[in-house]
Amino acid sequence: MRLGRAFIGNRFVMLLAVVMSGCGFFDPNHIEPGLDPQAQTLGMGPSFEEVSQKVLGPSCVECHSSYSNYRVVRADLNQIMESIREGRMPKRAPALEGASLALLEEWVGNGAPQFTRNDPPSDDAPKPVELAPNYQSVALNIFGARCTTCHSPTGRVDFLDFSTRLSVMQNASEMFDFENPEQSYMLEVIQDPLEPMPPLDSGIPQLTEEEIAVLQEWIRLGLP
Repeated sequence: MRLGRAFIGNRFVMLLAVVMSGCGFFDPNHIEPGLDPQAQTLGMGPSFEEVSQKVLGPSCVECHSSYSNYRVVRADLNQIMESIREGRMPKRAPALEGASLALLEEWVGNGAPQFTRNDPPSDDAPKPVELAPNYQSVALNIFGARCTTCHSPTGRVDFLDFSTRLSVMQNASEMFDFENPEQSYMLEVIQDPLEPMPPLDSGIPQLTEEEIAVLQEWIRLGLP
């Protein structure tokens, strides 16, 4: 197992320069003017779905696949807006201007709501999943929000795929230590003081203490 860890560790080092090519870094203390950090439900003006369909999907998701997730966009919104206004994003699409930029600015100015009064969530709309030590929650709140931009079949670190339960289980013997969960290779990498994952310059926020604790408990329970 140690040899396997060393092999994966070496591949992480080789790809680190590629992965750390994000658009800047996230300042958790900065809040967009007029942005309520808790405004995740009803609001006025455009909804996240409309912004996702007209702006983020066509211009951002090719490079930042996790930007299809509302929670990820909200956590990274300050950096997204800064990068767009400075012309650093999007990299593989025309610069945002005109109606697209106006729509995004209006959404941010209204508090970046997930839903609006004009377009309330339907009964079959996906509900938020509470952070908990089970695969559904870990996959949505941790892997989807922090990892699968790179760790997916179309990502830059496709040899470590966290996008499905099957692919996670295929890497379980190398990534998780079920006897000593806190010593799991995944947790070592996430908490590395010099080169943590996600990379500091990737633009993706680091895992919180609560998320790390939930991930450790999930490993201890055997990945339910």
